[in-house]
Amino acid sequence: MSALRLSHVLERVTDLPAAVAAAEAAGFTVHWGSDPDYAHNALVWFETGPFLELYVAPPFDESTAPVVEQVAGPGAVLRSRKWGSMVDGWCDYAVETDDDDLSAVVARCRDAGIALGPSFYPNRTLPSGDTVSWHLAFPDDADLPFVMSAYSTPQRPATVAHANGATTITSITLAHPDPDRLREQLMRYLGTPALTDISVEPGPGPGATITSVSAAGLDTPVRFGSSVLHPAP
Repeated sequence: MSALRLSHVLERVTDLPAAVAAAEAAGFTVHWGSDPDYAHNALVWFETGPFLELYVAPPFDESTAPVVEQVAGPGAVLRSRKWGSMVDGWCDYAVETDDDDLSAVVARCRDAGIALGPSFYPNRTLPSGDTVSWHLAFPDDADLPFVMSAYSTPQRPATVAHANGATTITSITLAHPDPDRLREQLMRYLGTPALTDISVEPGPGPGATITSVSAAGLDTPVRFGSSVLHPAP
């Protein structure tokens, strides 16, 4: 099983076309996740490392909770409620493996005492008409990142350039009321002896929140919509 690493950071948006326009005005090259007429996400890729996802998260329909839990586990319900009730801005993050499925990840996490819901297989149609699919699983603990497999169709462009100079996401910072506990959980979950690109600091809670995202190549912070990308320390 390949190691888990930071996959992407999600920015919750209400108006996706406006969010894409704001990101482009801030100097990012943005790729629609599917046909812009009905897309629910758009992606900001970098030559290496994690990407940014602009994501429309509608209010959660509680009548769907039993079905969502059956398909993806209780963590998916908690996350859908969280995303749907948040203000726009950084809302979550994911980790990934190079494996084609998540069976080894699920087994290792359960051995480490980290409960994951069943993996399932979302897909979407790219603007090119190609279909991309992947495996996805949500931890029961919504303070932990969700995990995904490799995409069936690689999406990272061969070359990536942003007018603002950003070259790669280097780190994210989380706030949590019990940072030591969250660090310990993250280390068990990720299967690594140390966290290099995810840091945790004390915060008011009630759960983990993203307080900062940093990128190499920036001289000054770049604001787009409700989010800010900071220069790497």
